[in-house]
Parts: sequence; structure tokens; C-alpha cells
Amino acid sequence: MPSLAQLERQAKAAQRDEEIAQLEAVERDLTSLHLDQFEPASRPVAPSPEPVDERSIRRRCEQEALRGVSVFARRERRAAHERAAAIAQQEIDHETLARASARDQAQRGLDAEWRALTAHEPSAVHAALEEAFEDNQSPATCVDVDRDHRRRFATVVLLFGDVEQVPEKEPGTTPTGRPTIRKRSKTARNELYVRAMSSSVLATVKEGFAVAPSVDEFRVVVVAHGHGRADAVFTGSFERTAIERLPWRELDPEQTVMAAPGSSMRRQGQARAVAALDLAEDPELFAIMTALAPALGCPPPGRPRASRSRGQDGRHRRPQD
Repeated sequence: MPSLAQLERQAKAAQRDEEIAQLEAVERDLTSLHLDQFEPASRPVAPSPEPVDERSIRRRCEQEALRGVSVFARRERRAAHERAAAIAQQEIDHETLARASARDQAQRGLDAEWRALTAHEPSAVHAALEEAFEDNQSPATCVDVDRDHRRRFATVVLLFGDVEQVPEKEPGTTPTGRPTIRKRSKTARNELYVRAMSSSVLATVKEGFAVAPSVDEFRVVVVAHGHGRADAVFTGSFERTAIERLPWRELDPEQTVMAAPGSSMRRQGQARAVAALDLAEDPELFAIMTALAPALGCPPPGRPRASRSRGQDGRHRRPQD
């Protein structure tokens, strides 16, 4: 029989194993969002009209026609049956036609919505994206749908928590190779935070391209929101053709996101913490953050000073620090 000490050690080991499994699951969930699959949008088809319950209609019409007619009045009952059959068939034809007409009308409405979506009409694209994003783990919202001389685009703001959402502890092993739990370093915490953010960005873009077939490019702004602050921490553009070619199972989320055109993220200090972008670099980004501040319950950003660090092509440079 095991001793009490042995039972206690077994209980602690089981509790530790469960905690390790939970930490591994959290880390896996944070960094694998981009692996989700999203059904591409297609022309919606209205459901076929429900069939008319002919038997019920015929029974009701017969009951109404035979009401008050004696069971011994065979001629009158025969005539009543004939009238009931004619009335029932007329009602069946009318109801069948009405249901088919309603279905056709519904299909015309769906076709109009589909034409608007594929024609890149802002209201239709905005509605499709908002509906798709409403159940996302990290909230996202479409703030602009437009086109320029190059392509049709949509601008999306992704709200992401701060680094405090990353667990302070992580799975590890002892010098003897036994599983254990240890405190996560600040550097490791920041690295996991960036991987999680990058995975969420890719998942949002992937879903956006699936539900909005007219969009050629998504312009993404990530806003770190928490503790009464809201800071823009990433911007980048993602083209449909590039996203469709990605090897999703093999890619590194951070490297993929930072390789996107116009990508910008500030990392500072020895621990490589994510820092707020300088709004002076981008007046459009300043306008977005100013508009978002009231909805997030945060003070609006101060007016940015003129910047001298913008590249000749007008895009942000990826920081090297």
C-alpha cells in the first residue's frame, strides 16, 4: 500500500502535469489562429420554397363542403366532393405560386447583395467584414473600404490585448529532464506576445479575403488595448495574391507579418518589448487613433509633431532595433 507521502507526491505530480498541459494549450491557442480555415464567399442561393401541404388543404376543403350535408344524400355529397376538389386545387396552385414568387424575390435580393459585394461597394464589403469579425477572439473592425489607382482595399483595425495576456509561467524541464513549470522571462514573454499578435493578424486577413472577394489588399492596424491605454503597435499591408500562396502549416507568423509591404513595429530595450508607433510617421494612423479613442474609453492622442524619418516612398521603415 502506498504511504501518505507517496500519495501526496502523486497528487502534486498530477496537478503539475495538468498545469503544464493548460499552459501548453494556451500557448498553442495564442499562436495557431492563422491555421483556421474559412469558407470562401460564393453567390448565395435562396432555399427552395417549402412544399404545400396538399393533403391538409384537401381535407379541410372537404370538411367545409360536406358540413350540413346528410350522409344519405349521395348526389349532394358527390357534388360537394367535386366542389371541394376544385376549391382545394385552386388554393394549392395559388399557394404554390405565392411561395415560388417569394423565393424568387428573396433570390433577387441575394443577387443584388452579391453584385454589390463583388463590385466592391463599401457598404456591402463593410457589412460582410463586420459580420465575419464579430465572433473573433481578438476584436476587429473595418474602418475604411475604398480603391486607389492600384487596387481595391479595406482597412481593418485589430484590437489586441497588452503583454499581460501572456502567461507569466511556461512549461520547461529540470536539469534531469523532468517536466516542470518556470517563470517566463520578459524577453520570452514579449516574443510570445508578438507571435500571438502576428498569428491573429494573419487569421484576420485570411478570413477577410475569404468573405470579401472584391478586396485585393487589406491594410491592417493593430491597437494594443489595456489598462486605460490604446496604442497603435503595428501597421502593414497584405495582398490577396501573396496570402493565397502562403504555406500556412510551415510559416513563421512573425516573419510573415513583418515581411508584408509597409510593415512597421517598434521593439525596444533588451527584452524587445513592443512599443507604440510614432503617430507623426503617418497622419492617417493618427486620424484612426483619434477616432477610436472615445469608443475605447481612452484619451485621444496628442497632435504629432512633423516627422523627418519618412522614406522617399512614403512608407514606414521597419525598425532595426
